[in-house]
Amino acid sequence: MELAPGPGLTNGRRLVRGFAVLVFALGLAQSGARVVGTRIEPVLLIPAVLAVLLGWLLARLPLLVRALAQLVGFVATGLAVAFALDGDAADFGNGLLDGPRQAVTTAWPSPRFATIFVAIAALIYVATAVSIDLAMRLRWRAFAIAPMIVGLVIMIAVGAPDGPQWEIVVSATAAAFTLLWIGLDDRVASVRSGGLVAISAGLAALLATLGVSVAAAERANPRHGESANSELALLDPLAEVTAQQRANPSSALYEVSSPSLGKLHRWRSAALDVYNGESWSTAGQLTPIGNRLDAGTSAPDITVTVRALRADTSLWVSPGLLLRSSSPVETDGARRVVRIIGSERPAVTTFTVEAAPDFTAATAGGLGTIQPTDIESSYFQFATTLAGSGTIAEQIEQLATTLHDDYRLNSGLAGGVQQNLVDGFLRNTKVGNVEQFVTGFVLLARSLGVDARIATGYELDSTSTSATITTKQALAWPEVRVAGGWAAVDILPENSAEEQQSAGSAGQPQTPAAAQPLDPPQVNDADQNDRTEIPPVVVTDDTWVVVRLWLLRGGLFTGLLLWPFVVFAAVVSWRKWRRRKGLKAADPARRVSTAWILATDALIDAGATLLPSHTNAELVAAGIEAQPAAGPPLGRLQRHADAVTFTSAMCDPERAADAVEQLRAIESNIRNSSTRWWRWKWWLSMRSLRRQSQSPLR
Repeated sequence: MELAPGPGLTNGRRLVRGFAVLVFALGLAQSGARVVGTRIEPVLLIPAVLAVLLGWLLARLPLLVRALAQLVGFVATGLAVAFALDGDAADFGNGLLDGPRQAVTTAWPSPRFATIFVAIAALIYVATAVSIDLAMRLRWRAFAIAPMIVGLVIMIAVGAPDGPQWEIVVSATAAAFTLLWIGLDDRVASVRSGGLVAISAGLAALLATLGVSVAAAERANPRHGESANSELALLDPLAEVTAQQRANPSSALYEVSSPSLGKLHRWRSAALDVYNGESWSTAGQLTPIGNRLDAGTSAPDITVTVRALRADTSLWVSPGLLLRSSSPVETDGARRVVRIIGSERPAVTTFTVEAAPDFTAATAGGLGTIQPTDIESSYFQFATTLAGSGTIAEQIEQLATTLHDDYRLNSGLAGGVQQNLVDGFLRNTKVGNVEQFVTGFVLLARSLGVDARIATGYELDSTSTSATITTKQALAWPEVRVAGGWAAVDILPENSAEEQQSAGSAGQPQTPAAAQPLDPPQVNDADQNDRTEIPPVVVTDDTWVVVRLWLLRGGLFTGLLLWPFVVFAAVVSWRKWRRRKGLKAADPARRVSTAWILATDALIDAGATLLPSHTNAELVAAGIEAQPAAGPPLGRLQRHADAVTFTSAMCDPERAADAVEQLRAIESNIRNSSTRWWRWKWWLSMRSLRRQSQSPLR
């Protein structure tokens, strides 16, 4: 049996090692909770506690029995976690296979999917089970820290956006302290004699863990965007706005409620920022991002509850900057649309938002900038004429004022945002519909290098705390990116004329209004063969970037794993090399006596027991008994030591040189007498450095 000496499972040192592993495992569970954006998840305590309990209770059983028992515990834990998160047995298998990918391909915090929790619990259980088993083994107990550190680094990296996890790092360092101190040698007699091991290894673990924690949080975050369930494929959303407005009878789409509902007037469902001369669209991919969408600004938070009523409604609406959602959602990187996950309707979620502000030059701050396209740049001269002088924010405000005051809105005009129609509206007739107003303003603003876009959604004017959004309330409006997010720009004047009158007075050829669908905007599933409505997404070859990132992570993880041992080895080696300074002394007699003392140190580190009462001859006999390979050189070195100790004649330099050679032969014979692992154990042994077991010649 490879258990450490002691009275069974109640051996004090074994209990302390088991408790240290438990502390480490609880820290691992707390770090796992950070992955999903909380401070504690009781369900993640199950794998931590169960793995330690089984490992401690079954420590004396054969390896196969221990492994089978831990396997049963692993499966039981995974099923318990899956069912606790309202999942089923299938989620356990899916969590092991797909949970890690889901965790790293969703924005922080990860959604509360049963599969992600199963993956986190599996990592906790495996790291803890391996660690507790090593802690109970005589030969490998010093390595119990390794699997726990690997698990902790992985967990910290996946929860990186939450920042450095100081309290978890401190508890992990304390546990590592204990595991290294007691684990490296069960014969440490006191805190005083074991202080060197504890302080050096523990300090190294603390520094390495803190360093990797901060590095992972700031530079080695493994989360990355990945193609998910659907592409952004909003087909002519402006035309859909017109179709919804004209639907008769109108249809209820959403129920919204909030204590601040009276302040929330525009509810955006999509944002459009790509114009090809014929229509507006948006491009990108939707990925599940969990519950947190944005960190927010200093603006006050507002809570709104949204209920999607229709089965064909696929997008959530929001009245401003989305910060958090009570249910997981899908969205693109720019948060242009937020998709409902799942097909069950009605679907309900509660958003925490910052209300979208109205644009004013005085409060805008710095405006977001873009590089205009060729189409947008063609409006630059006209835009500068309308905008006048002043800051860029003042120019944008002047553009909005000009369109509002000098142009006329006629919502009865036939639809269409083709470039020739927009040109005629801006430069000639100055009469247009909502689509042409918002298109004209956004093209003018973008020609000046300002990041502007079209928002589609609904206009709500309610004085109560709840209301229903219908197709009749569909609307489009322009937005400009300001310091705090996106601000709505008011450009629409009052409707000026009846549809029949305006159609004739426009003086411009209009494309006939096509029959439009009455449905709210949809996000279509990705179709690899039909992307005509979506400008292609530029894909860059970032393979080398990915390789370098994973090399960085591998280096950080390996450094954290090896750093405590490297520091410990460096401290022990430094102390032993300091003792060899006497081999270069000018006095030959000192070189001989130093070689003799170092030979006894080597024997003690190899397992020999040398007593203060031993004569030189008895020291040789005890040394040869422990290490027969040291025989002839040890006897010859003893004769040199006797000659120096018991004679008054001057020591011959040749005798000193031969004594040093015999010491090297002794050390070489001991080093080559066993396995490579044993050589390292012999060289790093602290028996010769501790007062209780050091050479009697010191």
